Amino acid sequence: MRRAFATLAAAVALTAVLADQAPADPASDAAAVEAFMADLERAEAAEVVVGQPFVGLAIALDGDTLRVGPETRVRLWGIDAAEMSDWPRGAHARAALDQLLAGAFDPLLDGVPLVCYAIDRDRYGRIIARCGAGAAGDDLGQLMLRAGYAVVYRRYAYGAGEQHDAVARDYDAAERAARDDRLGVWADWRPPATD
Repeated sequence: MRRAFATLAAAVALTAVLADQAPADPASDAAAVEAFMADLERAEAAEVVVGQPFVGLAIALDGDTLRVGPETRVRLWGIDAAEMSDWPRGAHARAALDQLLAGAFDPLLDGVPLVCYAIDRDRYGRIIARCGAGAAGDDLGQLMLRAGYAVVYRRYAYGAGEQHDAVARDYDAAERAARDDRLGVWADWRPPATD
């Protein structure tokens, strides 16, 4: 538990350093960033524990899977995106997640490590987690849904407790908004014909 709080405190500290547009003392800010990066490397090397938060720099492997830190594979909880083999939808979903990680949709995400909360492990050994980034802790799953590059994975999003059900309802609203605005995969979607 102490490691989790120390990890979150380090992420908050780096967010504050990176968000500061006009540092008062660039030398001390550089030292703070360097110290944080050392803490981040130690945190990334620690084992991820289900039920605990963890932090790390991330890259997208596909539209709903990340590598956080040097080797932790994370499946974003509650969403499903096209697989890389589903050309071109899979490539578009991965590009959208890459853009979120790079900060293309929100400048607060740029260069800020992800803070994730480990919910479970899947049958492939990946950590199932909700991940947020930026000063506001924007939920990557919800952002992918709102951009139209993922759908709610209802089979797993609902029924895991009221807290998760509340998030799933927010996810449904984000998916519905993307569909209504014809974003991402919904750009050429047409409702089924009815007789």
